[in-house]
Amino acid sequence: MTLLKADLIFTSLTKGNAGIFSILSICFVAGFSETLIPNTLKKIEDQENKGTNKTN
Repeated sequence: MTLLKADLIFTSLTKGNAGIFSILSICFVAGFSETLIPNTLKKIEDQENKGTNKTN
């Protein structure tokens, strides 16, 4: 949060009245990707495990 306050990152997003909504949007996307990537990897692993079980 200190990087945002110091205007070191996301400077164009935090200016003006819409700054809080920009920060909330970034947090939402980060949370979404935190669940999307592990779930996608788990599905890929499950598909590979089903494929290896058929050949054995």
